[in-house]
This record gives sequence, structure tokens and C-alpha cells, in this order.
Amino acid sequence: ADTTASQSKTTAEENEITKSEAIVALKEQATSTGEEEENVLFVHRAKLHRWGEGNDGMQWKLRGVGDVKILEHKVTKKIRLVHRREHVLKVAANHLITPDIKLVVPDGREDMLSWIAHDIADEDDTGMHKFLIRFKTAETTAEFRRVFEAAQKAYLSGGSASPSHAASATKEDLAPTTATAKSEKKDLLTAKSK
Repeated sequence: ADTTASQSKTTAEENEITKSEAIVALKEQATSTGEEEENVLFVHRAKLHRWGEGNDGMQWKLRGVGDVKILEHKVTKKIRLVHRREHVLKVAANHLITPDIKLVVPDGREDMLSWIAHDIADEDDTGMHKFLIRFKTAETTAEFRRVFEAAQKAYLSGGSASPSHAASATKEDLAPTTATAKSEKKDLLTAKSK
């Protein structure tokens, strides 16, 4: 009985010793991703690469694996692409979807797309970058392309990226807004260079 009593006393002492209280009390803080005022038009897991200088010269460099989203702002109706790395949620790509971006299928790979866009994901490396995205299936890639191209049409028509709205835009509707689109892009580039 003495052995059991001394063991339970030792265990109680060990529990007291191993209990520790926080030195600083941390308050829970609200965090903002910048996506709160946007509607999600597309979201899916993908690998994103960016063309750049590597150990062996110019090559495709992995930016990360994570969710790629196509987001439409609720007020301005501007549509952008955002890719965040899994777990750390660091932004790997962040750019507006504009009509001058051309989606290309590299080497006949139906699960991949490539494009060039003015990216602002890295504060110290903003500018034109070439991207390559890879989805698990060709069907997901086709859906991404459909939503991306609808967003481009919506940019020209100045409205929502819903497929029905983008399809209703006529050639006459698009012609006068092309100059406006180029002007907006020029303003964006000028503001970034300052």
C-alpha cells in the first residue's frame, strides 16, 4: 500500500512540474486574405510553375501546390487569379485576368495550360511572368479554361463573368471598350512602377 501511495504522490508531483502556463497571453486576431469581398468563380488544387532563372539557366520553377482560384470582386467586378500554396497559404500568383492573356496548351498536354501575365504576388518581383499550371485531369483543365475565358470576355464587356453574360456580348459591344482595357492596364503598370 505504501508503494502505491508513493507512486501516486510521485505522479502528482510530476504533473505539477510538467504543467506550464503561457508566459504571454495571445489574443485571437482576425486575419484578412483580401478575398472577403470576392465571389469564387473557380477553385481547384493545382501545381503552379513560373518560368525563371534556375541553377541550370532558364527553366520552369515550381511555385507551389495548392488551390488556384478565379475571384470576382463584388463591387468592381474585376476578376483575378490567385494561387496559394498549401499549408502556408503564401500567394504564388496574383494577377488580373485581362483579354490580352493567351492560354496555351504546351506540347499537347491536355492537363496543363501556360500563359503570360503581369503578376504582383511577389512585392520585389512584380512584372510580366510566364506561368504553367497543371491539374490532375483534363476535365478540370477544360473547366478552368472555360471560366478563365469567360472572365476575359466579362472584362471587355464590363460586367459579370457568368457564362451567360459573357456569351451575350456582341462584337460592337466589345470594340469601344478595348481602348479602355488598354488604358486601365497602362494605369496599373504606371502605378506599380512608382
